Amino acid sequence: MSLETIIKKYGAENISFALLKRASTKENDGNIENGLVQRSLEFENILEHNLDSYFHPASLLKLFISLMASELLLQNNQLEVRKTEYEKNELSKAIHESISASDNDALAFLVDYLAAYPWDYNLINIENTLKFTPDKQSQDILNDILNSRLEINKFFLEKGFSKKINLVNKCFGFDYYGKERQIYEALEHNQINNRDLIKLLILIEKDFPLILNSMKRTLENSEDHESAEIGVPLHAYDIPSGIINTEDYQVQAFSAKVLAEEFKVKSIYSKAGWNSKVRHDAVLFSIEKNVENGAVQQSQYILTVLTKNLSHDEEILQEIAREVILTLN
Repeated sequence: MSLETIIKKYGAENISFALLKRASTKENDGNIENGLVQRSLEFENILEHNLDSYFHPASLLKLFISLMASELLLQNNQLEVRKTEYEKNELSKAIHESISASDNDALAFLVDYLAAYPWDYNLINIENTLKFTPDKQSQDILNDILNSRLEINKFFLEKGFSKKINLVNKCFGFDYYGKERQIYEALEHNQINNRDLIKLLILIEKDFPLILNSMKRTLENSEDHESAEIGVPLHAYDIPSGIINTEDYQVQAFSAKVLAEEFKVKSIYSKAGWNSKVRHDAVLFSIEKNVENGAVQQSQYILTVLTKNLSHDEEILQEIAREVILTLN
């Protein structure tokens, strides 16, 4: 099924995707800041559709929140790179688990940490939870919480993300309760567009190795980045290829399964997002190609796919990814 057919079948407004290829990589004269070699990475857009429409991010929210938390770690010079070091710092452990396992509890911890307000506020009148009318003190507390949550949006707005971006609500399995429902009703639902997501992935690839490593989709016993030098950012082309774990749900029902099984891609970094209404994927990967004189050429790509009203279809992202990658041939 061609991309045109997929778009027509499922509705142009329900799908957004982009494929980008690394155009150039430049060392910044060995300049080291906070223990990280800063690199300038440029990507060229190969293919795109509907980049400016907004979608609920579902668990892609965890990438955004993790980037904000990682920047705080960087400011304190506490960023841990090695997989074996994650548990030495509670923030770095929460970042890792929120991405690698899509852990909602880890995300809730990060949001509460970043919003910097006490966790024990109880603004709900238990005897009348469905028609809660706060007294002045409770309303003042709620306003403080709302303002602290909006600092998350402010962080991304100052980095040049879209003006309508909203990242203030946590991810829940089924529904919001307590003060989270009040925050949701006051600040509305989360939303991003594909331009936001692409910008985020480029920032992650450039400066946030902890997040990138947490996106790596391999079997536990496969090659990983343990031999990498501490303090040096681990980009896709730096880390040895591993074996893609197709039993991992973030692979099994998402783009990485097609990349691994049909296109034999050995190095994949991804974060999936899904709920009852949306199904998304954000993937960084490398494709190797034999060229003249037996040399191997490696090209790095970013693939982002956002969909809505199609979450029941576990193969929709694989269909899109397959056709997008075929355009490279």
